[in-house]
Amino acid sequence: SFNSTTHEITFLNLNLAVNGVKTLSLVADISSSATASNKNYFSLVSAAGTPAPTGTLMGNEMTIAGQSVGTITATSGAAPSNPKVGQQGAKIAEFMLQAGSTEDLLIQRVALTEGGSVANSNLSNFMLKQGGNVVATAASVGGKDLIVFSFTTPFLLEKGQQRTFEVYTDISGVTRSADTVVLYFDSASDINAIGKTYGYPVTPTISGIDTTGEGDTLTIQGGELTITFNGPVTGDIT
Repeated sequence: SFNSTTHEITFLNLNLAVNGVKTLSLVADISSSATASNKNYFSLVSAAGTPAPTGTLMGNEMTIAGQSVGTITATSGAAPSNPKVGQQGAKIAEFMLQAGSTEDLLIQRVALTEGGSVANSNLSNFMLKQGGNVVATAASVGGKDLIVFSFTTPFLLEKGQQRTFEVYTDISGVTRSADTVVLYFDSASDINAIGKTYGYPVTPTISGIDTTGEGDTLTIQGGELTITFNGPVTGDIT
């Protein structure tokens, strides 16, 4: 939130390594009680790093509008079966997204938080599927325990439509039995969907799957392995 005196926002300990060009976006939730016609803009007043950033940056002035726009609601789906140690392409989550009745939506990004006890490094090669088709991928769990699925082609969710999405991953063979995996939406900004009619991001409702208790907790399964060597039958060998 804003500092009430300076109207500044400070982001600490970003630890962002920039090699070449990196694009950063400032996003925020707009209150439903915001006053129409209010104007806002944002500028970068200071930045720390090595080497020190130079130049000035100011965003466009924005006017709060009063138009009713689309909505998108996320809910938890059916709980997958518990995956196994070393399993490839294991289903670890299912969730549903439903568009409101105002406008069609283009889903551009979905980011899920991993809140289980499993080490993030033991999960890799994530796939987001819809109707059996892979619609986005992610290599690993990133910073802040986020699995970020960025759609190369935005996914069309027509108004009033509900679609089920499934998350799959490879589980490392060094994962401990009884480790848990649970995916949920931590923030409304974890779902980026643009309304086709007005061209602006819509505000997601994630209250049905925004805690670890509302996401499905899966327990990774393991077991004992017995290896027996049955050698040659006892006897005389020439």
